[in-house]
Amino acid sequence: MTALDGDSVILDGTAGGLFADKNVATDKTIDVTGNSLSGDDAGNYNLVQQAGLTADITQADLLVTGLTAGDKTYNANAIAALGGTSAVAAISGDDVTLDGTAGGLFADKNVGSDKTVTASGNTLSGDDAGNYNLVQQAGLTADITQADLLVTGLTAGDKTYNGDSSATLNTANLLLTGLIDGDALSLSATGLFADKNAAADKTVTLASHYTGADVSNYAIVDQTTTTADITQAALTYSATAVSFFSGQAPGELSGGVSGFVAGETLIGSTSGAPTWTTEAGATSQPGSYAINGAGLTAGNYRFVQGAGNASALTLTPGTATNPVVQVTAQLASSVLSPQVRSQPQALNGSSSVRVSQSDNSDNGSADDSSADDANSAALNTQMAIASGGPAMQIVSGGVNLPETMVAE
Repeated sequence: MTALDGDSVILDGTAGGLFADKNVATDKTIDVTGNSLSGDDAGNYNLVQQAGLTADITQADLLVTGLTAGDKTYNANAIAALGGTSAVAAISGDDVTLDGTAGGLFADKNVGSDKTVTASGNTLSGDDAGNYNLVQQAGLTADITQADLLVTGLTAGDKTYNGDSSATLNTANLLLTGLIDGDALSLSATGLFADKNAAADKTVTLASHYTGADVSNYAIVDQTTTTADITQAALTYSATAVSFFSGQAPGELSGGVSGFVAGETLIGSTSGAPTWTTEAGATSQPGSYAINGAGLTAGNYRFVQGAGNASALTLTPGTATNPVVQVTAQLASSVLSPQVRSQPQALNGSSSVRVSQSDNSDNGSADDSSADDANSAALNTQMAIASGGPAMQIVSGGVNLPETMVAE
């Protein structure tokens, strides 16, 4: 205020301002009041209060209270359950109502303790709602705990004994009970038999490894065991092929055993000793005969005969030496002929010599017949071949030559 020079004018009072109303707005006009004049010349002046003042009325913060956040088990989303009752405290007399339904969200879906929960969803209504900035309740925290994941369905394949305890696993029937669709979690597993030995329904101990972004969100209950068989590996008896003359008892037979695994050998992996036998004997006819192996036992192996065993032994016809031919001729004229005239059936020799006589002396035709025939002559005699030599027997109508008298 500026009065005229020399006038006695004093500005008194306390200035005050009033907005046109209480409501929030910008550049609101302010009416100034409260100033007055005093002094000898005060009556000479009309006091005009200051005009043109403006200011803003901004919203007051209105805080939501009364909510709580609850812990939850991991479920692959970030939604948080809120409890309690939302409330606000507006200025007395203002027409404000808290509306809406409060909801909460964790910062992410993953397992953790004291995770921040952000509340939202409350709104304001009423005549004075626009004068307030609603602040959702802050400071809420809660836990997300791991979900249970049960692993089942892992199986181990049966295997043939191979000298180690490793097991091959099959995940075709794997079940991950509790795994939420879309979560990234993968399993790889290894298995070991209790030991390397052959047996049925052997326990296989499982070791599982898990990868993926969501592994930590689960409390995994592993499948720890399954069962499978280790079957015996095959060991093959392989007979050594050998040839003898028919009319002789087969001599020493031999062979080998193959099929051992993991560096194992006959000693330490088997019990007993290999033996080799044949059904062929001194009276067997020329031909092929089996040589079979036996004599061994083994917990981790089974035994089979080699493919060649069925014909490993060959009996071949022998050829009589000259002395035998001569003796046979002598025998035929001096011993056999009288008998043949009374018993004309054929007389069989050994596998090396065959003596035959036709049963029809008139036409001289040959008709061989076994000495075992029911009508054969039962002629049993023996003679020495040369002085002190081996004996040649005629047994049941057959000629049995000593082994030394048979040659290739």
